[in-house]
Amino acid sequence: MGQLTIPDHATVYVDTAPVIYSIELHPAYWTILQPLWMKQQAQEIRLMSSELLWMETLVFPLKA
Repeated sequence: MGQLTIPDHATVYVDTAPVIYSIELHPAYWTILQPLWMKQQAQEIRLMSSELLWMETLVFPLKA
């Protein structure tokens, strides 16, 4: 699998799948996505998403 190249000060749109893979620490994707979250935490990039992401991400935990 590849790696993400994210320029500093970029605005990155995040869809549902990367969020779910990160929450679940999916072995195939976690190492690829980790730099994204680290850059966001260091305020090197800005993340955006839609409100739909919250609904799609929370549907399974709310059912459980």
